[in-house]
Amino acid sequence: MKVEATGTIRPASVSRRSALRPNWTLALLSILYILSLVDRMILALLIAPVKAELGISDVQIGLLVGTAFAIIYGLLGIPLARLADSGNRRRIILAGLVIWSASTVGSAFATSYTMLVLLRLGLAIGEAALLPATYSMIGDLFPPQKRAPAASIFAALGAAGAGGAFILGAIIIDSVDMLRSMAAIPAAIADWRIVLILVGAPGLLLAVVLCLTVSEPPRGGHGAEARSEASLVTLVTHAKQHARMYAGLMSCAFTGTVSYAFVTWLPEMLRRDFGWSAAQAGSTLGWILVVSVLFGSLAGPRAAERLMRAGHHDGFILVSAAMVLLGMLTAILAAMQSSASALLTIYFFTSMFLSGCSNTCITSIQIVSPARMRGTVVATYMLLISMAGLGIGPPLTAWLSTNFFYGSIGPALALVAIAVGAPTLATQIWSRKGYKVRITAIAERNGEG
Repeated sequence: MKVEATGTIRPASVSRRSALRPNWTLALLSILYILSLVDRMILALLIAPVKAELGISDVQIGLLVGTAFAIIYGLLGIPLARLADSGNRRRIILAGLVIWSASTVGSAFATSYTMLVLLRLGLAIGEAALLPATYSMIGDLFPPQKRAPAASIFAALGAAGAGGAFILGAIIIDSVDMLRSMAAIPAAIADWRIVLILVGAPGLLLAVVLCLTVSEPPRGGHGAEARSEASLVTLVTHAKQHARMYAGLMSCAFTGTVSYAFVTWLPEMLRRDFGWSAAQAGSTLGWILVVSVLFGSLAGPRAAERLMRAGHHDGFILVSAAMVLLGMLTAILAAMQSSASALLTIYFFTSMFLSGCSNTCITSIQIVSPARMRGTVVATYMLLISMAGLGIGPPLTAWLSTNFFYGSIGPALALVAIAVGAPTLATQIWSRKGYKVRITAIAERNGEG
């Protein structure tokens, strides 16, 4: 038995259940995050059969995988973040889960490119609901001293989620072959359609689990500070005052153009140029992404913090710029390799540097942005990375490959890296002065000299 501060006796089993409930909710939401990325990225492993059956081009695939998803996902991010701050987050997540899972399953029955695009839009609508509501819920599930670790666990899983998506996708593709050998699947149904059903169905099952095991936590249930929002005028004024600094930070989002171009087209490049199967490409790339993204996401901010402690007030932007330079150079080098092993070895460092740049930027936003504006600034960054990454990277690579390189993907990826890397690096170097001014002002206000 446990005696409360009020003198009430509460069974120890109830106390343990109360302690476990936030951890279970965090675990389930993390699983949903990974599942959402599987549903989002699985088409990158199915490009060849989808193209063949629906008679579509590489450019149409790029628009399907990237732009169609990115526009809806990006535009809905900020409105859904606002809704999560006032509405029932459990219901928002549940609705999003059902919509994106049903859209994935529905894609298996698409008979035209237009139908596949519309279902892809449904996927984006559903997935756009997950992150804002989850981060808001974490703030009320855990006491102040446990919020940062909880959010970090969720973010780390998300950072490596694209790799996990490829690994799980490869497993599912292999399972289709096994089911075929057991005559458990009708021969008339194409493999890629079976894969989409197997990928989307677990989300519908987890929706039931979410309903039965997760409750909406009370807002401010752990004595959290009162929440307040900055007015639009205040936000605009602050952004104008520090436009030079924010230009450098927001330019990091354009590294996503290269990241998503590689993630989308590298499996197909391995198939076309080196004869790899979809499952082989997915599994190998998955493990490369998991390790490289986790390492880069941790190493970038840590290096920047060390520079800051050493007195370099522009430490974060210096690390970010260095990672942009190294990421783009390795991307160009990787794309031009004539062997799969060399390509993948160099791409490991590309992925590490580009993910390090992005996470360094997000960490920096927490330092330089006023508390009441951080959510909006982060949401703006995520909007940009969605638009510039998914919206531009995959279709631009396909267009360049088709129109200038006779269908060769490698040179197109290299050209995308050059086109994006040069202006991004220049913007970050230019923004150093604005960043130093802001950090110096914060340090003086806090009495740090």
